Amino acid sequence: MEKGAMSGSLQKKPLVIALVIVVVGGGVLFSQTQRSAEKESQTKGGDTSASVPVDLEGASSIPQFWRDMDQSGSVKLYGRISGLSARYTTAFQLGRGDTTSMIWFDGMVKDDGTSLPAVSIDGLNDGMYAVVTGVRSPDGYSVWAESISPVSEEAVAAYEASQKPKLEMEITEYPATVAHVCDEMNFQVRVKNIGQVPVEHARIYDYESLYNIFMVINGEATNSYSFEDDGTIAEVGVQDFGTLAPGEEKVVTIGGGGRVTQSIDTTRPEDSQLVGIAGERNILGGWTSLPVKTGANTVQFKLGLIQDDFGPATSSDPLFTSESNIVTIDLTSDQCDMDDINDTYYVKYD
Repeated sequence: MEKGAMSGSLQKKPLVIALVIVVVGGGVLFSQTQRSAEKESQTKGGDTSASVPVDLEGASSIPQFWRDMDQSGSVKLYGRISGLSARYTTAFQLGRGDTTSMIWFDGMVKDDGTSLPAVSIDGLNDGMYAVVTGVRSPDGYSVWAESISPVSEEAVAAYEASQKPKLEMEITEYPATVAHVCDEMNFQVRVKNIGQVPVEHARIYDYESLYNIFMVINGEATNSYSFEDDGTIAEVGVQDFGTLAPGEEKVVTIGGGGRVTQSIDTTRPEDSQLVGIAGERNILGGWTSLPVKTGANTVQFKLGLIQDDFGPATSSDPLFTSESNIVTIDLTSDQCDMDDINDTYYVKYD
């Protein structure tokens, strides 16, 4: 099919990209140095997940501990120790990045006066990493420890890497030419889970999600959104692919927006049944702060993470961890063509 053969035509352009997603369940907080080290490791094809010790399995980060304030019962956390060197201390701080929580290893007394056994801190020092199991304190803001085990920084990095699902995305079809800014746009994408943990579509559009798939139009990022309940693909978002198990792949639609609708009232005289026409702009028609431009426009997908590990992820200050190749789409007109009707709604006015 030749480029520009028809409005909204799809042209097969295979592009392969690996996207790395941080899920809420992992609660991972990165420093800039750690991000750089991880990027270098991923570039070289490094995979440290095999070295994750059993002690870390199922452990949550400190930011995740604070997000799950409603959680009661047993907890398992990992982080870096600080404040242990203070004299006469019965607690220390466990943290990752700038987020910490108090860990009590002695002096734990229940409301009925029962004292819990102290936990040994032999061999632990400030700056070391540890895995702590225990329960939330009665006020919910700290942890009463039941066991404290040292763990290496390398093991922590490997564990965090193992908690990040990975998606390979191949854009197989996209519109080479878009007739006007309300012309409907769609992208066909093959997604495959090449990681070790499931990838959940619901995580992307959870209000407190730590990540989002962004659309970058002419260099400026904008959030994508979920489809409507009826699955209409005119929405600017990723079609619900459910949960992808490791190794599983599906073909999904990514909607680029755009739609022209008309409203018809059949109870009115035939020459006055058309009661309204509305246009919804696509991603080339003003989704970013940049002015609309005809001719060549660039579009790419980027995976963005919230920088401070507290959601939701927005386009205001994301940390982009991966990106697709750039797709060039020609826009013919910077106006909506109100004669290019996509949908008709039948209404009745009293």
